[in-house]
Amino acid sequence: MYWKNKIIHFLVFASLYMNIEVFVRAFNGEMIGFKGIKWWSAIGFTSIYMGILAGCLSLIIAFLCDNPKYFKLKAYQKTLLGGLIITLGELSAGIILNLWLHLNIWSYANDKFNFLGQIELKNSILWTFVITPLVIWLDSNLTFYLYNEDKPMNLLDFYKDLFQLR
Repeated sequence: MYWKNKIIHFLVFASLYMNIEVFVRAFNGEMIGFKGIKWWSAIGFTSIYMGILAGCLSLIIAFLCDNPKYFKLKAYQKTLLGGLIITLGELSAGIILNLWLHLNIWSYANDKFNFLGQIELKNSILWTFVITPLVIWLDSNLTFYLYNEDKPMNLLDFYKDLFQLR
């Protein structure tokens, strides 16, 4: 039962991430001008590797959520730990996929606060304070609704605890 939950978790987060990335790129107009594409075409793109990465990183955070020591951490500690995991995962994947294998999936080289063109400060902050709480909340909701485990904390309550440093 436990592994079935984690496989579902992986698939949910991989597909969510990929859909969000396609949506954001479509409405940021990243394909405008390519072969005559117009803004209203709303065409976005992603890479299967990004889905795999998102699924794996969310699983790591989900495994932490299952650890009793993790329960004792304050919301801001859980959030910072999750953000660190995501940032290091993104950096590692970028080094392997983009720098070593030359797949050129993404580049932050033109952004002001980047490291090796693979991670940048703005996205690291986004992953820490938006994505990590969502992963924690959605993981607990998945286990609650699929397997009738403990009732999850309200996402708004998690953010209240986060900003009150509880």
